[in-house]
Amino acid sequence: MEINHEPNTERDSMAKPAVDLEQAPDHLTELLVTVKDQMAQIDSILRGIEEP
Repeated sequence: MEINHEPNTERDSMAKPAVDLEQAPDHLTELLVTVKDQMAQIDSILRGIEEP
């Protein structure tokens, strides 16, 4: 098996975090709030469908 030593920029860019690690807690909190809001919206929609 031959090993390719060429740089793989796509792989290398995927390995880097998309968010600065110092900003990660704030970013994760924002994501969590967004997900909770969306789940609440979905829940209310589903409750509306279930109720006659």
